[in-house]
Amino acid sequence: MHVLIADRVAPEVKLGLEALGLQVSEQPDLGSLGLVAAVGECEILVVTETPVSRRVIEAAGKLVLVIRAGSGTEGIDVQAASERAIFVSHCPGYDAAARAEYALGLMVVADREQASDEQGAPAAGGLYGRRLGIYGYSPVAGRLAEAAARLDMDVSLHTHALPSSLAAEAGLRLANDAASLFQRADIVSFHPEPPSDASDGLPAAGTEALAALPDGTLVVAVEGVAAVDTPALAKAVTSGRLRAAIDAPRTGISGDVEAALAAIEAQSGSIVTRERGASTLEAWRRAAAQVVSVVHTFITEGRVRDCVNLDGEQEAAGTLIVRHRHATRALLAICDVLAEADIAVLEVSSLSFARAGAGCVHLRLDAAPSPEVLQRIGRHQDIIHVDLAR
Repeated sequence: MHVLIADRVAPEVKLGLEALGLQVSEQPDLGSLGLVAAVGECEILVVTETPVSRRVIEAAGKLVLVIRAGSGTEGIDVQAASERAIFVSHCPGYDAAARAEYALGLMVVADREQASDEQGAPAAGGLYGRRLGIYGYSPVAGRLAEAAARLDMDVSLHTHALPSSLAAEAGLRLANDAASLFQRADIVSFHPEPPSDASDGLPAAGTEALAALPDGTLVVAVEGVAAVDTPALAKAVTSGRLRAAIDAPRTGISGDVEAALAAIEAQSGSIVTRERGASTLEAWRRAAAQVVSVVHTFITEGRVRDCVNLDGEQEAAGTLIVRHRHATRALLAICDVLAEADIAVLEVSSLSFARAGAGCVHLRLDAAPSPEVLQRIGRHQDIIHVDLAR
């Protein structure tokens, strides 16, 4: 199996993949146009920043898996990959420790850069005992909460993604709503919480939400700028009411957001950096380990960890459970009957019995088969028994 690494990654990626017996090519300077020409023979593609466009995917006749050695799938045409049954994966949480460290570092720097008063007394309040509000839950937010608590900060969290029971186990205090989190905060760290199967997510904090923050509050964002309305934040910062410390992406930002970041950076006591949060050797190596783990699981088990383009939302109308002899003939017979009944198979799993030539297959279906369909399947010579679980 041929792997193409199209960006600069930790050397452990190539070493780990070669240890799995794979043929690995590193071409980190291809760019998007060069990738179109180079991708034809590769079956697994590893990228960080190089765009994987529809054109790239259509040129990749053998491609089965795209992995971004980073968090998220920005720059990858996931829809085009799905149309060609190509798996897309990434490395969520690889940078959690690094970004949490950076958030604390920004808090310390922003605190210490405050000017002393006329009597020479420091304006910096330090982090000890300060009230930290965390808006949105992510792996970074979780690590930040743990680290801040060790510094004896008073940590509260507002999230829709973390059940109260799990929050209690982790020692996190949940705020009832965003307003109650903001009203008591000295510092607020914003973390994207998009909608998911488990929750509706959290909206970006806009003008009304920011108005609930006390004067002098420090706003921190180290996971991009999606969790806070940056132009609204810039107005609050330039008015002198709030301060901000932001680690922003270098690309993919609108003109309005870029202008807002420039306005924030120009204010004394506020900080804007670009993509420094995850820039640690630890994060780099952790991403490498996750890439190798994804590939190892794929080639040994046929599963893709952290896959973003499998349809996990479509509910099955029922699961057909068939005990059978001679797996190939049995599966062909089952699928022929289901196809004639216009019933789609959503997922298949199969088990074999030791030294018996028999097995059991589970098929999740988009529609429940009629009794007549079940009888037709059951009449085949290689079928032992048919059940339908709903």
